[in-house]
Amino acid sequence: MEISGHNKIIVLRKSLRRRTGPVVFSIMKYESYHLPFFLDHYRDLGVSNFLIYNDSSSDGTTELLLSQDDVTVITSDIPYGAVIEGERWVSVLKRTVPNSLIKKGWAIIADADEYLFLPSDFENIIELVGYMEGQDNICASASLVDFYPERLAKRLYPRNLPPQSQCRYFDKGKLFDWTPGESKPQPRFSGVRARLHRLLKQNHEEEYNRIFEAERTGLAKSWKVPLLRCGTNAVLLNQHDGAMAPPDNIRLTLGYYKFTPDLDSKIFDAPSSETHHSDSVEYDFLKSALQHFEDLSLLGPESVEFEDVSSLESAGHVFLN
Repeated sequence: MEISGHNKIIVLRKSLRRRTGPVVFSIMKYESYHLPFFLDHYRDLGVSNFLIYNDSSSDGTTELLLSQDDVTVITSDIPYGAVIEGERWVSVLKRTVPNSLIKKGWAIIADADEYLFLPSDFENIIELVGYMEGQDNICASASLVDFYPERLAKRLYPRNLPPQSQCRYFDKGKLFDWTPGESKPQPRFSGVRARLHRLLKQNHEEEYNRIFEAERTGLAKSWKVPLLRCGTNAVLLNQHDGAMAPPDNIRLTLGYYKFTPDLDSKIFDAPSSETHHSDSVEYDFLKSALQHFEDLSLLGPESVEFEDVSSLESAGHVFLN
């Protein structure tokens, strides 16, 4: 398969399962920690097929992917951080692969550390997309909610434990303001990362200014459009924003589990990989946070301990109106 006139996508393995619902599309590199929990989470939601782009992983990710009956594995010779005609390769993939390879039906687009939560009105993803089709909707937005342990030091838990069991906290504060009819929201400076930003600026201003130069990216966006109906105008413009305004009566949540046992290796790998500079900024920031605040409590006035999806609903991060 050819994308944007460039190298063909190589299919390493096709799923052996009959497709019965939405396909999860994810781009992965060095995700041997998250991958088993990621697959189990989405299978529990009712997903029966995965389409995974593997970016030259050498940590066991490739072998695990190739052993899964419900996973189609693709790759190419273009590295993750490459820029193709002014556009990031990862954005090209997320914009073009769903319509090119999934073609029809629904795609869930999520990174390996992003775990989807549905409104409690739905038992599974099949019920959700049935509702979406009944409403003639072609996409849905999601709050990108950081989940974190009590302290950064507690990220170093055993790798056989799922992130949901160890990163139990999230912030209930509003992450953005989304005006109906708009394709993207206005961000708010809130959440655990905002607290870490403030701490770094207050206590290590020179280091903060070095990381966040005027022309570089600040706080990461706290929303995504992870659910798209393929074969329609619903496409991603970048990793966070869609071309279409999502419906305002429904919102999903992507639980974002970054503070896990693989964080240190990702921080170490980022400078030597062909990571895009906005990703490198994020890892520089996290590296500084680990150096200065590892034993500081991450809990703040808006911290909530997760019990079930009702915790996210009470915070307004996921809803159906």
